[in-house]
Amino acid sequence: MAYYSDLSAYTYGGDRYFSVPDTVNVGWLSSEHLFKRATPSEELLDRVWSLSKVSVAPAKGRHYCEFCAEPDATIGRGDEHLKLGRAEIRVFSTHGRIYAAPNLLYHYICAHGYLPPVEFVAPLVGGFAPPDREYFEQVNKVDRMWNWTDGQDKSRLIRLTRDGFVCDDEYWGKPQFFRPWEFRKIV
Repeated sequence: MAYYSDLSAYTYGGDRYFSVPDTVNVGWLSSEHLFKRATPSEELLDRVWSLSKVSVAPAKGRHYCEFCAEPDATIGRGDEHLKLGRAEIRVFSTHGRIYAAPNLLYHYICAHGYLPPVEFVAPLVGGFAPPDREYFEQVNKVDRMWNWTDGQDKSRLIRLTRDGFVCDDEYWGKPQFFRPWEFRKIV
């Protein structure tokens, strides 16, 4: 994974892929660069975990944590486990700024005490996150398809429709339709 300084312009993949105006980087860490540390609050960890369940801008390969002696991309919180390191998350501010972070962000905060910029934490904690429909409406503006991050590495492509969500891929076997309140059950 490439290193990008916090709040620098997001350019990963160039204009062809996931670049959207006023998108900035957060949490693209490297063992070659120092970062601020702090003990995270449970509220912060809960919110980042929620965002980690939806993978935006999926990559073909997997990135493992450079700070761990025995890196493992399977990360747990309570009874849940996610395979992280293959995609990104998005956080949306009320003033139009979009924050792009690797989905290993949860691990970086929890295991290594990474302290994201205050400018990022405010919309992260106070803004929309899965399973809120408003979050998916914002993601839909950036990338019309996104994946459900799954502990079994199943890819569930999700599209937002006017009435709900459609999941169509090999995991479900056929297209499945979920109304927003039903989608909450699987998030």
